[in-house]
Amino acid sequence: MNKRNPALVMPALLLLSLVAAGPALAQTAQAAPPPAAKTPALAAVVLTGPVDTWAKAPSKDRSLFKKVDALIAKGSWKSGWDLLAAADPQHKDPWILARSVDLLLDGYLATETLRVFALADLPAGEKPKDKRGDKAGPAPDLAFEPLALAEAQAKAGVKPVPALDRSLGSYLAEGARLYPGAWILADQDIAAKVVEHLGRARAAGVWTAEGILAEGEALLNTERAAEAELLFAAAEKVDTKTPAIRYNHAVALLMLQRNAESLPLVEAGLLIDKDPASRLSGLGLGAQIAAQEGDSARVEAYISKAESESPDNPSPGLLRHELALRTGDAEGAAQAAARLMEKFGPKAQLIYTLVNAWMSAEYPAGALAFLDEGRTSHAADDEVAGIFGFYEVIVMLQTMATADDAMTAGQLLDETEARFAKSYPPEHRVFTVIKDLRVQVVQGLDRLAGPEAGPAAPETPPAPPPAAPSATPSP
Repeated sequence: MNKRNPALVMPALLLLSLVAAGPALAQTAQAAPPPAAKTPALAAVVLTGPVDTWAKAPSKDRSLFKKVDALIAKGSWKSGWDLLAAADPQHKDPWILARSVDLLLDGYLATETLRVFALADLPAGEKPKDKRGDKAGPAPDLAFEPLALAEAQAKAGVKPVPALDRSLGSYLAEGARLYPGAWILADQDIAAKVVEHLGRARAAGVWTAEGILAEGEALLNTERAAEAELLFAAAEKVDTKTPAIRYNHAVALLMLQRNAESLPLVEAGLLIDKDPASRLSGLGLGAQIAAQEGDSARVEAYISKAESESPDNPSPGLLRHELALRTGDAEGAAQAAARLMEKFGPKAQLIYTLVNAWMSAEYPAGALAFLDEGRTSHAADDEVAGIFGFYEVIVMLQTMATADDAMTAGQLLDETEARFAKSYPPEHRVFTVIKDLRVQVVQGLDRLAGPEAGPAAPETPPAPPPAAPSATPSP
């Protein structure tokens, strides 16, 4: 099996077919380029406080915020916003600007690029975060750009306050989370500003566990793991309730190649973690660290624990498959895939995720064996066999080395199309994708059957397969 290649490219003509992969367990932070703007390095971190964010606000602002808090407690988010907007229509007060940013981040129902928002008064007890994504909800119509307003205040000579730094840092972190690589600034510049704003607020004693996590993750994403480790270590001394601080501290230690110190932090996080989704991430992180340490028994213990706690989630099994590929265990990867098929059935998204992992690990033989077995064992079900065949053709096209390979791919494509014709209406978009694949078959035959054809491998590694069209029903 070849070494894993993280930089594989999808064929352009098939991009329209791509759908997102399934849920994933915690991954170690991906290193990003250093920030374009140089940010001062953290010295030793000592956390004080946290102090009351609004303690030093003018008394009139504190009275206003109490009224806003009372409205929010009743679900009246839009009314709370209106109260803030009426008190400072020109956005000259940094305290009100900070409180406005907080209200929007907590209370929006929908947003466009985190610069236009939808707010509403909700029944008491309903949480805006639970209603996000509801297509029947209000459309964003409230334009509000905190960064531009804060810059205008700075140009006007308004003295900055720690509360605004904390709010702006949280806003930037949320934008980076929602729109990675596609927001108002480059990711590395956003990360640098998150560290700048949240670091200033923290130095003044204005911080939250969420802010510590956002600052630390920004440090990790800009290859400042040593500083992130100092921050998380300091946070653990005063925060006893946030498992994610322990998990992210473990990631920082991994990036510093201090693996032996990281697993105890994962265990410490799991001891206080009561949230099922967070525990799933923690167990996944533990399995990955154990795999790096070569402790296969502990890997299986973490994954089995995750499976027992989340029996309806395929993520633990997908991680077992992924880690087997990382460690070169081809048989283990095949067994992990078989277990997933047995437990969850041949779902199109699950098949895609498994094949994608094999192709990303540059082990197409494993994918082909899995797909051929699946197509054969489900031959009586045209839709399911067609899905296996669809992916098998994709892998064949990306790995074919002879004209016979191309002809075999073409024959299987014909069989797949015939199966789908019995399962889907003629206008289904899968048939458009099949036409594109047939063009590739013909091009492959022309290239490989030519006078200078040879069995040489492609110049680039095989790319992960596209997912079946999103409209394809999962069997």
